[in-house]
Amino acid sequence: MVKKLFLVGIMLLSLTGCVKGNVDIEFIDESNASLTIEVLIQEDLLDSYGTSLTDLKHKLTNSELSTWENKELKKDINGTQYIGFQLIAPKDINKSLLSFFTTNKKEGTYQVTIDHSTINNIFNTSEIEDINNYSLTNLKTMGLELNLNIKMPGNISETSYGKIQDNQVKINLLDFLTQDETKSISIISSNRHQTTQPANIFIFVALIIILYIILRKRR
Repeated sequence: MVKKLFLVGIMLLSLTGCVKGNVDIEFIDESNASLTIEVLIQEDLLDSYGTSLTDLKHKLTNSELSTWENKELKKDINGTQYIGFQLIAPKDINKSLLSFFTTNKKEGTYQVTIDHSTINNIFNTSEIEDINNYSLTNLKTMGLELNLNIKMPGNISETSYGKIQDNQVKINLLDFLTQDETKSISIISSNRHQTTQPANIFIFVALIIILYIILRKRR
């Protein structure tokens, strides 16, 4: 799994310029999860290196990623044209993700826990530094963006790293790997619906109105 997950990233590290990557993991329940990887490269960047999306896809289909489904992508981001591909993981890879996911049925909560060392090993940073002496820090400076987006059941209430947006956690992987304060990504969600204070106020007002109507009818 380790080599498969970021083979695409390693293959693109010799490129300079803007490369965007998204690793999307969705934990559906304790038996199901899905993983997709999206890689986008500036279209003119590929042209300048004399390669094409077809060449990259050919390398993918002849690598350990040959069992992954792949789709071509084309996007306009802030006026810049990007092309790339989306890789959809096979069942065995998706199943292996469940080792990061736990359920507490009594409390009605879910938790995802991924250690810093696990992600660091996936990247295998020593191998990255061997490729033209690159490091994660200068790759970030050069314009490489790589985000991990995690979805899970219920309402996400807290995360030890990253931001909660639209009920998913977005993590800048390069930022996470180049810091040493947070030792693991821990995300908690709950099936319990907590009534917010504004909702309580509306319920209280509604009860007053109902009580007023009842009293008026009794006169």
